[in-house]
Amino acid sequence: MLPLLIVLAFTVFLLLSNYFLRKNSHSEEDKQKAFWDLENRANATRKKDISKLDYIQIPYDTFPIGKYSDAKVTAIEQELLSLKDLPILNLGTQSNTELKLTYGIANLEILSACDDRFATLAKLLVSYAQALIEAGHPADAICVLRFGIDCKTDIVSNYTTLAELYQAGNQTDQIKNLYSAAEALDSPRKSVILEKLKSNL
Repeated sequence: MLPLLIVLAFTVFLLLSNYFLRKNSHSEEDKQKAFWDLENRANATRKKDISKLDYIQIPYDTFPIGKYSDAKVTAIEQELLSLKDLPILNLGTQSNTELKLTYGIANLEILSACDDRFATLAKLLVSYAQALIEAGHPADAICVLRFGIDCKTDIVSNYTTLAELYQAGNQTDQIKNLYSAAEALDSPRKSVILEKLKSNL
């Protein structure tokens, strides 16, 4: 009797294993088909007008460009100035397929370059603010970091450093506004940013 039960249990195990393997295989095939269908549609999308997109304008007139002689500050300012007159877009939440579907495959290269410049800008803003803080100019650092928030950056230190500056200046109401701005983010880093900001509220 016992050997028969073992054989039956093993048979059931094999049948179930085979069922789930086939099910997973079909599921993966469906996902692959859906992906390539979408990709083919994206590659066939005609070029759209991108001249009216929300391009980012760096506020050089409100930044303390050239105001201080600190070598680190000056070096970062030169990097920021190298982005002048170049198109910059924050497209981090959109995949290449989504960009092609929306704006056409012919625009993908220029849009990718615009997004790469935004990634560079976002990092520079944090570095610039940190250099200004180290040089003893926290008010200017706040101005720089606020612009990062306006651009919807998802760099964690842009939020945490700004929160620390607000805390030091007893501007707790501004930290609440900063938290609200982080809540509106569409980014996988959103939860990390919110968690870190909670300690400053």
